[in-house]
Amino acid sequence: MEKCKNAEAHILLLNDFVTIREENIPSQLTPSEVRDYLELHISQSIRISIENPKFDFGIIEKNEYEQKIFIIAYSDDAVNLYQNILQNVSLKPTVADVSALSLYRVANRRGTIKKDKDHHTLLLEWNPYDLSIMVFH
Repeated sequence: MEKCKNAEAHILLLNDFVTIREENIPSQLTPSEVRDYLELHISQSIRISIENPKFDFGIIEKNEYEQKIFIIAYSDDAVNLYQNILQNVSLKPTVADVSALSLYRVANRRGTIKKDKDHHTLLLEWNPYDLSIMVFH
């Protein structure tokens, strides 16, 4: 165990507690301003069913009037719980990822996903405890 001390660790968050949604926001916001905009509007005009969420976002497309983004939100308490567990065993949590997106990235790297306007990708994550169905476009 001594070899693992202070090693970087990734947290794989459960799909059951994540919220992923699209939102249209003003186009004049720069990527650094988007985070501030979201912090101000989440739980107000942007409804997310998680209290005190930790979130990340990506820009899908942008035109002169608005930009379409996707927001991934997770309970801050749950992320902190995982971080504390890892830190208590002398690991350094560096990344928190959602299993649905992690699976998508693996399939994408293997070249099994077609990415164009006419194709959708259905991923099934089936294990002894649950079944997750994810659709990507």
